[in-house]
Amino acid sequence: MNAEAVSGKKILIVEDEVGSRESLAAMLIDCDADVTAVADAEDALAAIEHVLPDAVISDIELPGMDGYYFIQKLRERESKMGAPCAPAVALTAHCDEAHQLRAVGEGFQLHVSKPADPAGLLRVLDRLLSEVSHGREPG
Repeated sequence: MNAEAVSGKKILIVEDEVGSRESLAAMLIDCDADVTAVADAEDALAAIEHVLPDAVISDIELPGMDGYYFIQKLRERESKMGAPCAPAVALTAHCDEAHQLRAVGEGFQLHVSKPADPAGLLRVLDRLLSEVSHGREPG
């Protein structure tokens, strides 16, 4: 598995389930990513006030604000700053087509169903970040 694309990248994980959040963070840290892992959209919005991420993995069902609201706010902030859209993966138990279409329509590049295979998720991030580094829109 080639994790070169995530090395040195700022990855934001928004996941309320502690075990999932910690295992994703550990996997990405092992690949030399700069990881910020938070439990809800409010903390994620606070995190992007300081530094925009290079990529995002976000649950949809979060306490308080959902992942759809968060991704809209991220896209607004990127636009305001003139920054490119960070590749974003919706990581959710909602695996039906309606949720997949909504995730992409709201600003995520991909929808990945839980439980996610960590190696598969890393491959997805690797591909999305590689596309960005080669000047293509991720997706």
